[in-house]
Amino acid sequence: KVTLEVFLDACHSGTGLRGAEFSLHAPRARYVAPPTRQGAVKQKEVRGFTLARAAEQPAKNQILWSGCKANQTSADAYFDNRYNGAFTYHYVKVMNDTQNKLSRSAVVTKMRALMKGKFAQVPQLETNASNRKTAVAL
Repeated sequence: KVTLEVFLDACHSGTGLRGAEFSLHAPRARYVAPPTRQGAVKQKEVRGFTLARAAEQPAKNQILWSGCKANQTSADAYFDNRYNGAFTYHYVKVMNDTQNKLSRSAVVTKMRALMKGKFAQVPQLETNASNRKTAVAL
């Protein structure tokens, strides 16, 4: 019944919640088990190693905003006389410029357009929760 919305302005942050399960009732291990070949849904060849993900169901009501794709780095840059993460700066800029009246997908689209050609990173939005249709304070 609660939506978890996470913002990660860090290198390799895309898919930052994949495999994370949050529960108030059962204690969980503090690590994600390494991928296995048993029960694998997808396999991928990466630099001579085969990686496989165990079958997993994405958690409901989780929203991840990440500064970049899983294989990218997130830049820090000098904006308005101080250093900020490029993702964080552009997120706040879009939210202020649009008075928080856009859907999440429109926000990330605007951010990508502003950052394109200036930064090598591509901000990501991953969600299983319903998209907001109207302005809602985040």
